[in-house]
Amino acid sequence: MYASFVANEPVQLKPLKSFKQFPGGMGYQGAFAMNAEKVLHPHVIAIEKRKEEIVLRFSGHPNPDAPRCDFSFTLYPLPRVALYYIFNLPDEEFPARATCLFASNADHFVPVAGLADVAEYTAKKIIQLVTEVLS
Repeated sequence: MYASFVANEPVQLKPLKSFKQFPGGMGYQGAFAMNAEKVLHPHVIAIEKRKEEIVLRFSGHPNPDAPRCDFSFTLYPLPRVALYYIFNLPDEEFPARATCLFASNADHFVPVAGLADVAEYTAKKIIQLVTEVLS
């Protein structure tokens, strides 16, 4: 399905878009937030410790220009689907937080429902990577 939908254009990472900003995304925002973002919250400290490995696994890169966060990176679970993650570590006032944003033209490469699936499966893989025992 992915290969038949891919447009022949470059990824436009900015301006970033939240899932709900894509046509048809607002109705599924709650499920997206739960399955692609909130599942990462308990793992933010472990993600921070293994961020370099995660970035390598997904052919990604750190985002040094990310605003108001403790760390951030972009992952490419599919060649033209960029997931831009923003993480905040827990402190005495606020719990850990993870936000997943998309390249502005992500819906040109995968249907909106597919974007939700990609983000959910990427979150599951991140959790697997940070919870597996280091050998």
